[in-house]
Amino acid sequence: MNSNGDILATKDGGGSWQKQFHSDDYLRCVGFANLSRGWVGTLGRRRPGRLYQTRDGGKIWDEVKNLPAVRPPLICGLCVVNESVIYASGTNEPTSTPPAMIKSTDGGETWTGWDMTEHATILIDNFFSSPTEGWVVGGKSDKPNPTRDDLKPVVLHTQDGGKTWTNRIPDVQGFPFGEWGWKIQFLNEKVGFVSLENLKEAAILKTTDGGQTWVRLPVNDPQHNANLEGIGFVDEEHGWVGGWGTADFTGGFSSATSDGGRNWRDANEIGRFLNRFRFFGNPVTLGYSSGRTVYKYSSAPIPLAAFAIAQPTEILDTNELVEVSGPIEIAYTVPGAPGASRSISGIVSACMPACCWKRRTLALAGTRRPGI
Repeated sequence: MNSNGDILATKDGGGSWQKQFHSDDYLRCVGFANLSRGWVGTLGRRRPGRLYQTRDGGKIWDEVKNLPAVRPPLICGLCVVNESVIYASGTNEPTSTPPAMIKSTDGGETWTGWDMTEHATILIDNFFSSPTEGWVVGGKSDKPNPTRDDLKPVVLHTQDGGKTWTNRIPDVQGFPFGEWGWKIQFLNEKVGFVSLENLKEAAILKTTDGGQTWVRLPVNDPQHNANLEGIGFVDEEHGWVGGWGTADFTGGFSSATSDGGRNWRDANEIGRFLNRFRFFGNPVTLGYSSGRTVYKYSSAPIPLAAFAIAQPTEILDTNELVEVSGPIEIAYTVPGAPGASRSISGIVSACMPACCWKRRTLALAGTRRPGI
């Protein structure tokens, strides 16, 4: 799903996509309980707090009509805990009130909602490790009519299904104003991460005690990444962040760490403007990042044939398998189109950990291949 209102589906790991549905809404988050049952939250261009649902794997999408009166005016985060329990959170705008959450315990047939104004000014992403224990991230200001510049982050924790909440970063003295939590990821029951959106600088939160305490880690890459959104780690040491990249929303930078977030390097080769990472397996063997493009991660090499939409054409000057942990140079030759008189050769530089990322969007020209 995307900001243009389209819901897209793939059945071959991203090799091809089909449009299932179009809405005039800004589609913001998605979650599925199984292959058939799923939901999409929106930012409500047509009407605040719209939630779409499917019962047949996306062949038909319709609006959830029985949402409670108290609900997020903008639904920014969805967590499908199991086939029965679903949580949603929002809003991401200080001027859209109230910040709220909704919950279903019967597979989306009925919903309850509650106001979170006591705990937050905005709410974005949420994650629940069980039907009753979970976290929601966002920002809070005590000013009567706050703007984003007045916010400091909150990481709210519940152990009773949302009845009561505790802010797990109550000491906000070390946090700058104009910063709030955006995405949350837990690797396991102990280790978790939160990306912090801040127009001027980049930082993340990390926990190693199951979310009881969190430490702020600046993203100190050479390109001075800022305005973060997406965050994804494959283990406690190796991870990536991405987002808008700059205060004017034009950079789209991505950054990588191989020491748990203490140090960062530029990593724009994995994609730009990344808003969401999803990883699968323990240990992780497969993952996706989405933003301006969709990229696929694999712990093993991804065959180029899986991405081809025309007769496969050799491009790399060598396809010898190598494992790298720093900058590399890749020589390539791109043949011309049928009947063309020349090919294009060159060298590109890349820097990546011992894994592979491949872009999942495809050019229409048969001689072009996805980049790294």
